[in-house]
Amino acid sequence: MVDLSRKTFRDIDWLLLLSPVALTLLGCIGIRSTAPGTELKKQIIALIIGFVVALIVMFADYRKIIVNIAPFFYAAVIFLLILVLIPGIGKQINGNQAWLRVAGFSLQPSEFAKAATILMLARHMANPRVGSLGLKDIAIMGDYDCAGDADCA
Repeated sequence: MVDLSRKTFRDIDWLLLLSPVALTLLGCIGIRSTAPGTELKKQIIALIIGFVVALIVMFADYRKIIVNIAPFFYAAVIFLLILVLIPGIGKQINGNQAWLRVAGFSLQPSEFAKAATILMLARHMANPRVGSLGLKDIAIMGDYDCAGDADCA
């Protein structure tokens, strides 16, 4: 699934890879200047994890990710979203019961749901079809309710 040839390293768009890293580092500097403490550590850990995941995805065959991994990722995210609704498991932070407490840190499954939805839509769209999109395909892709989602505006 991963092919690390010289051609692969030569074809990397380093500017595209390093731009979000630089933006995150600038955000870390801003956090450090306003709220020193554990928030900076969290951001740096998230940056490292994100960079590693980006490298893995960059060298992996995206078709295999979409076909083999996306359904399991989607199912796992749905399971986490259900856990959030269970009293005692889902935690309320800033008035929203949208968090899980895992190993000492907070996790918001709805953030992972965005990536899972994109992967499953890509999987659906990758299926061969004859002609244009049907009404069923459009309904499947457009069935998203923005009610209560601040990121949907």
